[in-house]
Amino acid sequence: MLTDAGENLKRLYGDLGMGSVSTYKASNGEVIEKERRGLLGAMTDFGKNFATGISFGAYNPNKEEIPQGAGRVTYGFKKMFLDGVGGDLLGGVPSAAVHSAEDIALASLNAFETIPDSTIGNFSYGKKATTATFDGTQVLVNGVADSLPGGDAWARVYSGGTQRQTWYSCIQQRYCP
Repeated sequence: MLTDAGENLKRLYGDLGMGSVSTYKASNGEVIEKERRGLLGAMTDFGKNFATGISFGAYNPNKEEIPQGAGRVTYGFKKMFLDGVGGDLLGGVPSAAVHSAEDIALASLNAFETIPDSTIGNFSYGKKATTATFDGTQVLVNGVADSLPGGDAWARVYSGGTQRQTWYSCIQQRYCP
C-alpha cells in the first residue's frame, strides 16, 4: 500500500512538472504505456507555440516546416490560438490538474489503507472487507477523474484508436486508466 502511495506521489511530481507515464488496459487486454504532459510541460509548450506564432515562424524550436509567403500569417495564428491557447492552455493545463488531483487522492487513499489492512486485514473477513472497500473506492476515484473535462475518458471518447473503453468494461476489469 505504501509502495502504491509512493508511486502516485512520483506520478504527481511528473504531472506537476514536464509529464509522467501512465498505463491503461486496451480492450484486447494489452497493457499500453502512454506519456502524458504535465503542467509545466503544457505551459512550456504554450510559450513555444505562442513565440513561434507571434514571430510567424522565425522562432521555430520544434523544427517544423514553415509555409512561405502569405501562408506564414495563417500559420502564425494557428500556432498562437489553436496550438497554444486551444491545445496547451485549454487542453493541457486542465488535463494536468485533473491528473494531479487524481494522484493526490489515490496516494492518500493508499496511505490510509495501510491502517485497516494491518489491523482487521489480518483476518479473512477483514481482508475481504478492506480489499472490496478500497478497490471500489479507487475505481470510483478513477471514474470521477476520468469524467472531468481534461480527464482520460475525454481522450478515449474523442479518439478513434485502441483507447476506447466503456465504463462497464472499465469497472468489470476493476481498472480504469
